Amino acid sequence: MHRGRVCIVTTPVFVGLAGFRSKLWMVDVTTGDLADVYEWDTAAQARAYAEGLARTLRLLSVPGSVSYELTPGSTVEGYLEASLGVHPEPAVA
Repeated sequence: MHRGRVCIVTTPVFVGLAGFRSKLWMVDVTTGDLADVYEWDTAAQARAYAEGLARTLRLLSVPGSVSYELTPGSTVEGYLEASLGVHPEPAVA
């Protein structure tokens, strides 16, 4: 199954997890590299989710291709600005 479809199908699962705030899914169309940036209420919630997801993805992925980093106290927008120099536009409802 295409990763985009998997992300859409699994969205209701993690949206219902305690402490979940937001997720940004990104793909580099040139390399096919994928990245997800999540925001959680606490570092403990973020770590629990990241460790569980990484454990599962490592079973299905090329060895060494799955990793994560935690940046406690950061928002998705703050992370993008600090890491990539990106200034996201506010969401329009």
